[in-house]
Amino acid sequence: MAIDVEQVKAALNPEEPNYPKAAKALGPDALPHLEKIIGGSDTLLAAKATYLAGIIGGEKSVPAVEKAARSSQATIRIAAAAAAAHLPAEHSDTVLAQLVDDADAGVQKVAVYSAPETMSDRLRARVNVLRKGMKSATSVKTKSRKAKKQR
Repeated sequence: MAIDVEQVKAALNPEEPNYPKAAKALGPDALPHLEKIIGGSDTLLAAKATYLAGIIGGEKSVPAVEKAARSSQATIRIAAAAAAAHLPAEHSDTVLAQLVDDADAGVQKVAVYSAPETMSDRLRARVNVLRKGMKSATSVKTKSRKAKKQR
């Protein structure tokens, strides 16, 4: 059965799409449509399309997630970071290496949390630096909250 763009949009339309169900129903045939949606003007739909491409997984999903990782919209890059966790290891490493150095802190954070156990030494070094920084920031926030409560 051929998949059309309207079927893909219908799967992405709910506020909280059922990504595993959509991935199973649409499969890799949806990837060209997802890539078009990712390049479109609807940021929310593009972010959902990005994550669905990652859930579909496999080599064929890589171009869609890579396209999302280059988006000018942080929301779409965040979805690319989350989707990268579902890509084959050699491709997730490439996408995440780009996103851990993103200008947007939210993109960086999701990229760090999406990093797999098996990653390149270059990515591991960068992720470790960012994790230390995140722990320090969390520690400062916790101390600040405790100090406010004691007042």
